[in-house]
Amino acid sequence: PIPSDNIWEKETFKEYLKVIGKEDK
Repeated sequence: PIPSDNIWEKETFKEYLKVIGKEDK
């Protein structure tokens, strides 16, 4: 895995957490 991909995944995961947090299902 490339570090740049890791950073991108981390940012995406943060957005994902935001979404599931808003859904709160």
